[in-house]
Amino acid sequence: MNKSLSAIGVLACLLISTVSANDKVIRIYHDSDYTSHSSSAQAMKMGFLTALDEIDYKIGNYQLEFVEKDHRGNVVRSHRTMKQFVNDPSALFILGGLHSPPYIKYRQYINDNEILLLVPWAAGGPITRHPDSNNWVFRLSVDDSKAGLRISDYAVNSKQCKSPHLLLEDTGWGTSNFKTITNYFESSLSITPEVTWFNWNTKDNAAKLILREIAKSESDCVIFVGNAIEGATFMTAMTEVEQFNLPVLSHWGITGGNFPQKLGSSTLSKLDLSFIQSCFSFVSSEETPFSQSVFARGQKLFPEALTDYRSL
Repeated sequence: MNKSLSAIGVLACLLISTVSANDKVIRIYHDSDYTSHSSSAQAMKMGFLTALDEIDYKIGNYQLEFVEKDHRGNVVRSHRTMKQFVNDPSALFILGGLHSPPYIKYRQYINDNEILLLVPWAAGGPITRHPDSNNWVFRLSVDDSKAGLRISDYAVNSKQCKSPHLLLEDTGWGTSNFKTITNYFESSLSITPEVTWFNWNTKDNAAKLILREIAKSESDCVIFVGNAIEGATFMTAMTEVEQFNLPVLSHWGITGGNFPQKLGSSTLSKLDLSFIQSCFSFVSSEETPFSQSVFARGQKLFPEALTDYRSL
């Protein structure tokens, strides 16, 4: 089996007994935000379908079916998908999405119902760092216990930030980062950062009021934890509030939508903005025969979405 799907193959071998011998279809549910953060959902979908295409959507005699489930950023809709998964005898696992709150809120439900959940993006620490030894969640990327430390360390050592202001979305994901980042500054610099919480769909005027208050404080940088929609609102407002001129260190939530398109190159050039991201990139990482073959396959499958990274 191709190495890119070895983990999936193992899971299929372990769980194949749960699928009826007469049912030759295995379903993979993608629980993601295809509405408000469609860029993230589509990116995960394209990556996963590219991997499935390498084995012609088959494991043994079973055909793999990828099922889009749009939770629209709503935890109740995500829970509904989990219930549907439990009642589907052909379902193998759920591929998670951008948002952490559904998997934090329903972590016990996931375990109690033995829902195999693979998490490629949502970084909330409690998703996998749970006191229950029964664990059905597998993280495919970094979580906030590591991300928050990396952002904080970069703020201090690369941006000389000694008095950060935490600008965090008021969700389980924001809370997870609050704990990690606050612990870092309390232990390393003996300070407790100021924090401002914001809600989803914060509008321009509210963002400007928040930023003016931050500008009046003694903060020397902002650590931002939010997604692309609110990120675009706050970052645009930063360029319009005259008193605001602080560097911004952001979590990767801003990469999950059309953040750069909303701001445009002119607005982006006015910001001192850094954000955490995974180390591998088709654009900047060293090319290998494997990375070239993966991108070529993805480009063949999704020619309109993927341009030649070597021309970027």
